[in-house]
Amino acid sequence: MMNIKKDIPLEYNLEIKYEGKTRFYLPSQLKKETKLDITGKKIPSKAMPVFYNEKMVINRDITLLMAKIYSNSIGRKISFLDSMAASGVRSIRLFNELDILKENGLFINDLNPLALKVIKKSMQLNEINQSRYQIFNEDALLFLSRFRYLNKENIQKENKKFNYSDFIDIDPFGSPSKYIPVSFQSIEIGGILCITATDTPALFGIWKESCIRKYLTMPIKCEFFKEMGTRILIYYTAKMAHLYEMYITPLLSISSDHFIRIFLKVNRGIEGGNKNLRNFGKYIYCSKCGFRNFEKFDIKGSKYEENKCPHCNSDKILKSGLVWIGKLHSEFYKNKLLEEVEKASPNIFPSKNKIKKFLELSAREDDNFPPYFYSIPKIADSINKPYPSMKKLQERIMDIGFDVSRTHFDPQGLKTSADIRVIKEIIISFNK
Repeated sequence: MMNIKKDIPLEYNLEIKYEGKTRFYLPSQLKKETKLDITGKKIPSKAMPVFYNEKMVINRDITLLMAKIYSNSIGRKISFLDSMAASGVRSIRLFNELDILKENGLFINDLNPLALKVIKKSMQLNEINQSRYQIFNEDALLFLSRFRYLNKENIQKENKKFNYSDFIDIDPFGSPSKYIPVSFQSIEIGGILCITATDTPALFGIWKESCIRKYLTMPIKCEFFKEMGTRILIYYTAKMAHLYEMYITPLLSISSDHFIRIFLKVNRGIEGGNKNLRNFGKYIYCSKCGFRNFEKFDIKGSKYEENKCPHCNSDKILKSGLVWIGKLHSEFYKNKLLEEVEKASPNIFPSKNKIKKFLELSAREDDNFPPYFYSIPKIADSINKPYPSMKKLQERIMDIGFDVSRTHFDPQGLKTSADIRVIKEIIISFNK
């Protein structure tokens, strides 16, 4: 029988965990108490011997399905770079639940040497041969910067100058901003870059200085903060791509619980970069009456010079820095994701129902709506009125000639071509 404790320090106990149809090991310190949440589950933190967040299963489920859709769309198996593997569950599930990886095309990296030892044990537990993957113990910044120089002999044999990965996963504890620029040195042209951000206070406008430092733009405090934060992350990534004469196309964007996750296709070309510029813009928002608008980036400068709200004439107008105002999703990938989710087993993809709900609420987010939404409870509170159901509100908005849609950013939010005054008037009309 295999000795699972071999090479694992004695102060750690190895538990077997389950995700999808995959078993994996997770170490815990024998003499250290673990903080639990109200449900009795461990609270993930940097203090964990090897990081694992059970609640992020939707993140991993979507990643696996998007990798499968990408592989099918290009008609071949792919390489996958897991730059911050932690427990390694994402990489192990790629083997166990999908058949999309090139031979020796999985690259697993983590700075924590204990994590790598545990990953190897988990691979053995799942009977995955070590020849099918490569494992590295480096800082993710260094690893992403030198990845293209790996396997120099193979590169020369294939008459290639560098080594690139089709699919790169960046999933840090906190901000991904410092890892994004260097990832463009490792991504295959036409490949997919998927990025997670959990520093939501910065992206949501709570910590403004932090957002300016990390993402080089100014957030604002507003009720559509989840959408703004997602658009800031896409904007920053697009801006970093331009440094390498590359450009991005969003395939899927999700803000769920305490994280943002974006999937971007990467291509090369100055013209594509210039098109990205036309998807940059700024928010204009009145913190008093809730008026909101946006303006597209213009190389000649801002055309919105007014410092007073056009609705209430207050001086509470806020102006953001640049954000992404273009599309958040690819219809092709969303449709394919829905197909995959419909036929997926919840035993293999535990977040199946949550993904379906996300796809349902985000179905029309890109249908010529402004890059923001209206939080109906907050608008109703501002005029001290109760509000009807989302269905009744949508029907009334459409009856008077405006388009309207739900949004995954807020289950009580609506995206619409109507402005704030129309929304308030409709809510008031239901109370007469």
